[in-house]
Amino acid sequence: MRIYFRNLYEHIIYIVDLIETLRDILGSTFDIYLSNQGNKLNNIVKTLTIISVIFTPLNLIASFFGMNWMIFPYTNDPYPYVGFFSVIAAMVIIAVVLFKKFKKKAWF
Repeated sequence: MRIYFRNLYEHIIYIVDLIETLRDILGSTFDIYLSNQGNKLNNIVKTLTIISVIFTPLNLIASFFGMNWMIFPYTNDPYPYVGFFSVIAAMVIIAVVLFKKFKKKAWF
């Protein structure tokens, strides 16, 4: 019986070692998965931040014209749409410059 129990003991030790090894492998795999999810979340947050940085100056310029004015700007000018279109052009230029800057740094 002693030989049988020794053999059984060796098998149990082998199975316990195997379970511990598989537990370590599973823990490492779970850590890799969580790291991958964190990287994806970082990319999403980075993209949303870039979009908000591009639209913040545009929002500031557009909010100037959204105020309640007694007399709307550029209405008494001989060419009222020149000022309006220059502001729109400035907004487009700001957006394009910021987009190209982010593209150049490979953030986008």
